[in-house]
Amino acid sequence: MEVDKKILSVDADDEDIDLKTFSKFLHDDTARNKNKVAKEFEEFGEDLLAEIEEKKLRKNIEKNKLILYILKHDKKTTYSQRLLNSYSYEDVQEIYDEIRKNKNVIQKIFHFIFNL
Repeated sequence: MEVDKKILSVDADDEDIDLKTFSKFLHDDTARNKNKVAKEFEEFGEDLLAEIEEKKLRKNIEKNKLILYILKHDKKTTYSQRLLNSYSYEDVQEIYDEIRKNKNVIQKIFHFIFNL
């Protein structure tokens, strides 16, 4: 096998190649690798942002379902649609859980009293 005189590496026989060419090659190679890594990070970040937006959309749909339930079953009518929309998903979930719990307690009392 013949030794290639144009290979730029430590192991190759590079007596004919000057140091500036080798330095330029290393600089260009480093710049290419940096750009490649930066592009991979950017793509990964865009994927994560898209996933976050998708989760927000799903939570918003679920939040709207909970709001409809709250408006339908809230006996006190302390919440309006606009007020509930301004709350976070977690707050709406807590209100929903409270209403469900109160409804279950009332149902249990009726079942106990009327022996259903």
